[in-house]
Amino acid sequence: MPLVPFAPSIQRRYQRHGVFSSLTTRGIKDLTQSGIRFIFNTPNEISLQGYLKLGWSVVSRWPITTRNLDKNRDGEDLLAERKPISQDVGWDDVFCREVTPWKTFLETYFTECDALIRGWENSRTRVGFRTPRDLNYLAWRYGGHPYVKYAVYASTDDKGLAGFAILRPEIRYQPTSVSLLDMFLRETCMELGSHFVKTLMHALRADYLVSYFAEGTFEHTLLKHMGFRRSTGAGRTFVVHTLNSTSLDPLQAGSWDLTSGDLEVF
Repeated sequence: MPLVPFAPSIQRRYQRHGVFSSLTTRGIKDLTQSGIRFIFNTPNEISLQGYLKLGWSVVSRWPITTRNLDKNRDGEDLLAERKPISQDVGWDDVFCREVTPWKTFLETYFTECDALIRGWENSRTRVGFRTPRDLNYLAWRYGGHPYVKYAVYASTDDKGLAGFAILRPEIRYQPTSVSLLDMFLRETCMELGSHFVKTLMHALRADYLVSYFAEGTFEHTLLKHMGFRRSTGAGRTFVVHTLNSTSLDPLQAGSWDLTSGDLEVF
């Protein structure tokens, strides 16, 4: 059954009737009884107050880091200049031919991809709660989305697949951007990682690249080394509702090992 947009007229008709509160309260009860330990999400300013009233707590406002790809505007905070775009912008306007859809990437690197993901998950530094990545999860998360077309940049060398990054184009605004959602490398090597990010940036036609990786991770250190800087005033509010006891406190910002892919807003 195809997904259809929720018409604004219908949304307005059922606002302030307690639908959000009733459904959320029932969901909390069911999840608690099922043994789920906590719920997290990234509400906007409108929905935030509703979540806080129902027991969520603000943990942090995760910063967004950006890397300008336009050499003529190096140092400018392009996120602060965004305006709705007035012309049609497509896949080829933000990606070079080295970037492919998820399905094409998987068809080409299926065998190598599985081994690389498992190796990366075992070698990278973990700093808190993280959804375990494997090929099945990535295929569900990025390959089966009903309306977002995710892109993949893959890098190879004489040993085979050296790494890949999962990307999402943001073409509703000008300047245009690409979000770096998840990244996987053969090993936690700064030389390999620097070469990977450099070639990734050369494969993009957008104005800037935006991302988030938790502080203390290899990915965060790598992007900082490659010139990514925190964007002034930009970020995602992160809230958590605890349901059952956990080994780490989910209400502490340092308990989380998140990426842009975990925090993505649709």
